Amino acid sequence: MGKPQGLSMIQILILALVVFALGAGVFLVIREERAQTRDAKRMADMARLSAAFFEQYLTEGSYATAAEGGCSEEGSSVATCNLAAYLPDIASFKDPKGGAYTVQGVPGEASFVVLFTLERNYNYYAAGSHVLTPQGIQ
Repeated sequence: MGKPQGLSMIQILILALVVFALGAGVFLVIREERAQTRDAKRMADMARLSAAFFEQYLTEGSYATAAEGGCSEEGSSVATCNLAAYLPDIASFKDPKGGAYTVQGVPGEASFVVLFTLERNYNYYAAGSHVLTPQGIQ
């Protein structure tokens, strides 16, 4: 009689641990990539929003009209700002995770402040809260 064929319990356990470790690693990489993709979308949204505010300033000489009938209070959603002429999809403008970009400083004659949050470090910007102003992202 020869040795029995097949895998021992130890071999099965080691194989299961290797498969589990590989699966966990893939999950972590995918999660990190998704966060980075959302941050890239946020930065692109801020660039578009900045361009819309700038166009409005060049056309009207003020940022204040963006607050008319819309984002006239701190904490309101940027999607309510009166920028449709410069950013047609402003009504559907939102954070990739489903939240809203919020107005932290109501658009006035020469300023506006929009709050957004990065999940991870992105280029030269640290993870956490940032603001978009006429001077750029801070």
